[in-house]
Amino acid sequence: MEIFKEVEDKADFSMVSIHPRYFLDLKIAMEDRFKMYGYFDGEKLVSFYSFFRGDKENLSSFVGMDYEYNKPHYLYQNMLYHYIEDAVADKVVRLDLTRTALEIKSTVGAEPEIHRLMIKHTNTFTNAIVRRFIKNIKQVEWVQRRPFKDQKADNEVEG
Repeated sequence: MEIFKEVEDKADFSMVSIHPRYFLDLKIAMEDRFKMYGYFDGEKLVSFYSFFRGDKENLSSFVGMDYEYNKPHYLYQNMLYHYIEDAVADKVVRLDLTRTALEIKSTVGAEPEIHRLMIKHTNTFTNAIVRRFIKNIKQVEWVQRRPFKDQKADNEVEG
């Protein structure tokens, strides 16, 4: 749980903290639909990734890592490769890597998608606060990588 807390603490934004039993309870409830894998240095857990298995799509979930190990061992990059490997093994047609760390995800061929968010509360005062909060959320600037030869940059036109 400590390595998840490291990732959570580095996040620019987090709405909730997860309960220490979250992963165990999720595994019990979801059985084979929830998968979690760890990376170890001897007996020490230095990283993990988790995802939900679907019939046609896998959805990445939480990751955790000891940042001292990340750079020298490319932990996050390797997690991305393993997400892809799992999706291929599960024979799904889609892998959703979620909305964080967009640039590094694009290095393995991930493409961004626009998602709409609608929030409405029954209390008008709460709606006003939420509306102001949502308007202040800004997209982080990042560079879209295109690792495959047949991918065109957004500003390229076929000639």
